[in-house]
Amino acid sequence: MRWLLLLLVPLLGCRASKERALLASVAAATEAAVTTQRGDWGPYRREAARLDALGGRLHLEFVPPADDKGAEDLAHVHLRASVEGGAPMEACLMGTNATDLAETFADSVLPPLASLALAETATAARRFYGDSLHGVPKQVGWVGTAYWRGAPPSPELEAHGYFTGADLRVPHDGRPRLVKVVIALHADKWKRTIEVDGEPLEVNRVLPIPSGDFALHVQFAVLEGVADPVDDEAARARAVRAVGRAPEWLPAGDRCASEVLPSAFRLANFETDGARGGRLPAALERCRSGAAGACYEAALELQRTTETSTLSTPLFLRACALGDASGCTNAAANTFDEACGVKVFSATCERGDDPWGCTMLAMQLVRGKETPHDVPRARAALRRACRFGEEDPACRAAHEIEAMIDADAR
Repeated sequence: MRWLLLLLVPLLGCRASKERALLASVAAATEAAVTTQRGDWGPYRREAARLDALGGRLHLEFVPPADDKGAEDLAHVHLRASVEGGAPMEACLMGTNATDLAETFADSVLPPLASLALAETATAARRFYGDSLHGVPKQVGWVGTAYWRGAPPSPELEAHGYFTGADLRVPHDGRPRLVKVVIALHADKWKRTIEVDGEPLEVNRVLPIPSGDFALHVQFAVLEGVADPVDDEAARARAVRAVGRAPEWLPAGDRCASEVLPSAFRLANFETDGARGGRLPAALERCRSGAAGACYEAALELQRTTETSTLSTPLFLRACALGDASGCTNAAANTFDEACGVKVFSATCERGDDPWGCTMLAMQLVRGKETPHDVPRARAALRRACRFGEEDPACRAAHEIEAMIDADAR
């Protein structure tokens, strides 16, 4: 027995040493990946296998898995994450090695976690609500970019959605949770497993998707732990009245957007229905806190009805001041002031790469009553209007303007 103990102690020590080395390696690789890919989310501080990001708002720790059932040739760690010292969220992470695991984390797991910490949709994350195809049913939160091994997602999987039909029965208790979904092809059937904070709540559920080439798809989501308030019309009405009282944090609606143009533009993430109905109060609060995308969402919601459409301009101006080029374009379009418009559209097209800004600039340069006509500059602007593809409305409008210019030249 004594010899067994003597042999066991160094073996266990070797395993623990390897685990510590792996965890530290994952944390270091994560810090490098985050710094490289998400440089605007600093500052970061790392100590061994612990990483603090976003100036200390987001705490990450990599620990050994309680029951390591992964393949021996894979890097396998357990993540514990918390925001501002709140309840911990957990998930199992795997990769071919420490660097692969860290890059996957930076691309797919960190964005929704950072969104929760920032209270704003971060780069590479997407906001979802209870009725969003890309989200978790009956929940509110953010999803990260899905990643896969093998064949890329089929059109059928994209149309079905990763979480569609999931009934996780997660309470709306205000506690955030980290969700991981794994969809894999087994015996010609797509099967789905969903874990919430590392605990499986759905295992190998068969999905109604045609079989295809082998693939493994993984996506992470962060749940806010609140119910979707979309049907609360009373809350929406109160929010509309609050905007109508012209709070001092909103610019006056009669200002030209050129007065609030930022020194640099950034693409603000937003969801078209992000402020629909009872979601409006939360969007306004995030807007007040500095989330440009939330300002834009709120403006779109107020623009939906004739009674509230004029209230959208201050919110577009707020989005503009926070760096969103599209907010500037929309605010200028609402003023019907040609001199204001050409200043703003020039900036949002030429500095902000906003497709509608380019389309609106081109229109004024060829049809404006007070703007000197400049067809070469208009054509140059139109060439920048298809950034989001040929089917984008701004691109289609650009083609119509170009056809009009060609007709005038004949």
